[in-house]
Amino acid sequence: MTLAPMLNRRGKLIGDFTVARLASDHFYIFGSGPAETYHMRWFQAHLPASGVTIRPLGLELTGFSIAGPNSRDVLAALAGDDVSNEAFRFMAFRKLDLDRVPALVGRISFTGDLGYEIWVKPDYQRLLLDLLLAAGIPARHPPVRQQGARLLAFREEFRRVGRANTGRSTRRSKLGSIASSISTRASSSAAKPR
Repeated sequence: MTLAPMLNRRGKLIGDFTVARLASDHFYIFGSGPAETYHMRWFQAHLPASGVTIRPLGLELTGFSIAGPNSRDVLAALAGDDVSNEAFRFMAFRKLDLDRVPALVGRISFTGDLGYEIWVKPDYQRLLLDLLLAAGIPARHPPVRQQGARLLAFREEFRRVGRANTGRSTRRSKLGSIASSISTRASSSAAKPR
């Protein structure tokens, strides 16, 4: 995984993404939901003539973020795989089954602490939330809602760009994020030769 700003020809920031590699020829791009149409137009206009395809997944994936010193314990309680520090390094990205929920999981955090982003199909959203809450209770890892995160950011004097410090509720969360799948594999269902 890597963080990747997207610039226009004049050097102006037009996108801010997390890019994750699932395989040597299959990538995911996570970005801002409200800008998905704009970004997709840009990507479509700049794709090579053949060998690479991109498709939006904004309505196909919803995201959760778990962070804090107990987040690995919460993830481990649900994962069938080893999620130790040695087995799941910082900025790693892979498929995991979390209990009975198939998920894409990245070890990344924007809080400065241990954390993970978890992406699932919308049909699994409620089940995964229930599983995360149940796994977090024994670990004393309660959920932090968006308003709580805003208060924490303000209290700790972290400044956010945009409307976060205006006092208005933005109702923006990971559920408003987009995901795109890029593949250079012609045999993939997400990648069809042009």
